Amino acid sequence: MNEYSLFIILIFGLILLSAFFSITESSIFSLQRYQIDLIKKKSSVGKLLEGFIKNPASIIATILLADEILNVTITSLITSKLNKLFIGKIPDELISIATIFIASIIILIFCEIIPKTIGVKFSRTISTIVAPPVYFLNKIMFPLTIFFDGLSRFLIKLFDPKEGTSVPHHQESLGHIPSLIDIGEDEGSVKRSESKIIDNLLKLEKINLTKILTPEPDLFLLPSNITRKEALVAIKDNGFSRIPVYEGDSDNIVGILHSKDLLTHKSPEIYSILREPYFVPDKKNALGLLKELQIMKRHIAIVIDEYGRLEGIVTLDDIIEEIFGEIEDERDVDDDLMIFEDNILYFDGRTRISEFNETCLYGVLRYAGLNGISNEMNKSYISEDLGIETMGGFVFNQLGRLPKKDEFILNGNIKLTVKEIKDNRITKISAERISHD
Repeated sequence: MNEYSLFIILIFGLILLSAFFSITESSIFSLQRYQIDLIKKKSSVGKLLEGFIKNPASIIATILLADEILNVTITSLITSKLNKLFIGKIPDELISIATIFIASIIILIFCEIIPKTIGVKFSRTISTIVAPPVYFLNKIMFPLTIFFDGLSRFLIKLFDPKEGTSVPHHQESLGHIPSLIDIGEDEGSVKRSESKIIDNLLKLEKINLTKILTPEPDLFLLPSNITRKEALVAIKDNGFSRIPVYEGDSDNIVGILHSKDLLTHKSPEIYSILREPYFVPDKKNALGLLKELQIMKRHIAIVIDEYGRLEGIVTLDDIIEEIFGEIEDERDVDDDLMIFEDNILYFDGRTRISEFNETCLYGVLRYAGLNGISNEMNKSYISEDLGIETMGGFVFNQLGRLPKKDEFILNGNIKLTVKEIKDNRITKISAERISHD
């Protein structure tokens, strides 16, 4: 093996070592917090990496010192070889320029750009491989690293006394959460449906209210001068439980009418029972509104433009649908749980009392005609303050025992009949209007 072959092998080996330290630096210090946590769960190397990140000065000094020694050695060997080859043949200045150019290109491409790019791209895998040897080297070079670490701390304090003594690891941001969820999904710790929900939740901040609102032309609104009886009929026909009320024109929303308030209200006008509307600008995002609705315990927001004109409304359900997907509208009745036959409503015993009051009750009384509907609604309304949630529980509580099939109770003008019992639970009930005339 001649001198040139040895030279090439030596240079190649030094380049590989320099590339090793470059790839080590980029792979370790590009790790995110969640990646380190994942490594810790699978390998003890995770604790080493966590230590590097928490106290980076010593390990950085080790890597940079070793890398610089190698780069200087590479440059010196190239300079020595070029001098032997071209001394006396070309000016010394050209040899120096050629040495700097060749060494810089080799070091920049093969010792810096390529290895550091690879290190960042495959940081999780590479960091677990390089951590043990770098830790061992750090112990060997301890005296040198202590000196350079102390010098760097002194200079940092000299120029900026408030600056910390260690290099802080970059903070986590929401932008890395999707990557974490993808990893969890790939490893089976996060279900696909859960991943979709989290992804939708993170997107809420980017969703403008104009994308999810019900526009003004499609809204069901009531005028403020409507009578209680007229409002009851309108609500019965449309099935909404919360209705914006306007005065003059639709841009002037003066309140929100709750159907429950209307049922217990005796006065012929509705103005006194209107609840204060909550106005929001159309530029607000869905996540911001969700937080506000939760804090204020509201279910509906009136969306207006910069001139105060009505754009539409956004309900809590609209935002929830963006997270979990389409859900039933409050006017929709599940055909499997609620069926009308011959003016009798058959429904599941699990139906909530609030749902029965706001939706089912209207359907049953629809067949009674309009005469006396206000009184019938008041008589048949079931209190939601009984500590009971379902209609099955209500019937059971009223009877005071487990009923038999076809037993019934009367609640105002509504007859509630037990149609099916399974496992000591009322599973199906019928509701029909009866007349006391």
